[in-house]
Amino acid sequence: MDASPDILEVVPGILRLQLPIDFTGLGHVNTYALEDEKGFTLVDPGLPGEESWNALRGRMDAAGIPLDRVHTIVVTHSHPDHFGGAGLLAQESGGAIVASD
Repeated sequence: MDASPDILEVVPGILRLQLPIDFTGLGHVNTYALEDEKGFTLVDPGLPGEESWNALRGRMDAAGIPLDRVHTIVVTHSHPDHFGGAGLLAQESGGAIVASD
């Protein structure tokens, strides 16, 4: 299924941003933005690379999420479409990466 450009409010304070991907037959990865008093946590920020980065930034802009308010990046598991964008997002936002081992 292709990525929807729509930002979905799952519940108050939690947004779903679908990022387009061309990876193992998948059409999108779900990235979640959790808002708290400090800013935002982003969960599973997509694949590495410019195309995915631009899609993530576009969805963040559409959702009203400034890069400098991202304080944490959560990686739920070790598939590249979930962890690939974490390093650049952490570098650009100053946010900390949280992942399980």
